[in-house]
Amino acid sequence: MTTSLNPVSPAPRPSVWRQLRAGVTHPAGVLFLALWVAGAATLALRGRAELVLEVVFRLLIINLIPLVVLLRRTPYPPAPDAPRHRRWVLWVQVAFLAALIALGVLYVLGHYGLIPSRWTQVPVWTQANEALEHLGEKLFGQRRIVANPALNALLPGLVLWLGGVCPAELWLRRGHSSFAVAAPYLIFVAIAVVPPVIAGDTRTAAMVGLMLVRNFFVNGFTEEFLFRGALQTRLSQLLGEGWGLVLASLIFGVAHVGGLMPALDGDVLAALGLCITSRAAAGLIFGILAIRTRSLIAPTVAHLTLNLFG
Repeated sequence: MTTSLNPVSPAPRPSVWRQLRAGVTHPAGVLFLALWVAGAATLALRGRAELVLEVVFRLLIINLIPLVVLLRRTPYPPAPDAPRHRRWVLWVQVAFLAALIALGVLYVLGHYGLIPSRWTQVPVWTQANEALEHLGEKLFGQRRIVANPALNALLPGLVLWLGGVCPAELWLRRGHSSFAVAAPYLIFVAIAVVPPVIAGDTRTAAMVGLMLVRNFFVNGFTEEFLFRGALQTRLSQLLGEGWGLVLASLIFGVAHVGGLMPALDGDVLAALGLCITSRAAAGLIFGILAIRTRSLIAPTVAHLTLNLFG
């Protein structure tokens, strides 16, 4: 009896195009694409078509190279984390996170006077928000620099940890190819910082650095932890990674409606359209980075970069 010495040929690496096509044709991907087109059409009908072009241009310019690097470095995504909790426990966790996000949206709407102030008066929550904002203003001159980390990261993180969720399950780890995927974004940041330094304009470089640090605490890491590390991972264990990605991205987008309405003269439909075409689309990219690297490093760097340039 003879035994073949030829090793089994590995499966061919799927091309970037095949990976993209697989995502777009997933039922969750089809839903997101349909909602994105509806959001773009809404903006066009509301006389805001230029915003669609601006959004597409910015997202492509900043994210195209990192996404290609991501798909080439991780042609076969790491295996998803096995569910560690019963389904009813996961649903309770999702309900808690959804309530936390809803309270945050109400607070922003009330802050801009878009809803009656009495609607935002939630016992304990309102007082905690105001106290933390006052502390942030007093210590750092930024109202949300203490409130956002405390309410969007520390609070949900503590509750989930007490419920038996380990940090790695929330993608608080190094992950796979995280720094390689984050590198193109860091190059964009360097483009904003290095030329002023070479020209002797250290003040501009310092301002960019300050913006990045402030954004890390106010939006970058805190939002990535809440929407990707906490919410997306819970939804993915319940519904699968495709639906978890899309639903978390849509919630992330709609959660920004209060901050967009003032800039759009209070136009709710236009704000929702921009939420889907811009914020939810960015959230989808951040979520893909998180899934493929199993870490919040790359999505946090991407979030900071996108905020810096837009």
